[in-house]
Amino acid sequence: MKVLFSAEVVKAGRKVEEGLLNGMLITFSDRAPEDYLDYVLVIKDIVYDAAPLQKTADYVLQINNQTWIITCWGEAAWQNLCELGHMTVVFDGAKKPLAYGSLHVNSHCPPSVNELIGPLKIMRKTNENSSY
Repeated sequence: MKVLFSAEVVKAGRKVEEGLLNGMLITFSDRAPEDYLDYVLVIKDIVYDAAPLQKTADYVLQINNQTWIITCWGEAAWQNLCELGHMTVVFDGAKKPLAYGSLHVNSHCPPSVNELIGPLKIMRKTNENSSY
């Protein structure tokens, strides 16, 4: 798989678990406004490929060695992630994005907060790796 975005999840805000109970997870860079920090996974050390995601390619989201297939994303999702470290992950497997900046994955069962500290990656599947 080719890594297109990587960062390190360094902290989970105290209200992240509430979002997970509703099937959503929000990230923001460590430069986020103080008011946001209770609600987000804080990420740092962001590295990304400047090319936008292609609608016809297959992508996966990996957080701390848990992997989900990305089913769709809003038009602003990639730009928001690259510029701000901001992403709203929705665990519903939708084929059409809920919002302009949302990214949907193929699970209806979000992870627990304690499983989310560590590396975060978005990768494109390649022909050599099609096991997901």
